[in-house]
Amino acid sequence: GVGKEAVERARRAVMERLRGLGVRDLEQHIKFEVVYTPETWRDEFNLDRGSCFGLSHTFTQLGFMRSPNKHPDINSLYFVGCSTHPGSGLPNVLVSARLTAERILMHTANYSP
Repeated sequence: GVGKEAVERARRAVMERLRGLGVRDLEQHIKFEVVYTPETWRDEFNLDRGSCFGLSHTFTQLGFMRSPNKHPDINSLYFVGCSTHPGSGLPNVLVSARLTAERILMHTANYSP
């Protein structure tokens, strides 16, 4: 896993970068910190191998080839998030949420976007 030394090294690098950008007194204002590691993502959020971006970015996991938002066999089971269509990253996760909501509305209320 990710050790405390690696976390501290990353923290120092971030603080140095921010100081270089003119943020000089940030550390004195920090009240508490939360550190997420791949183990956190795995243990707390059940993400495969601690990947915060969901499925891997292989060719068969890009764009329309990602898992669909609706289960092919279970009529009322829908999925949303970084491992489903259209993909990872906050903008795409929000698009995934919108697409899933539209599919649920179309399924339950004859809604047409």
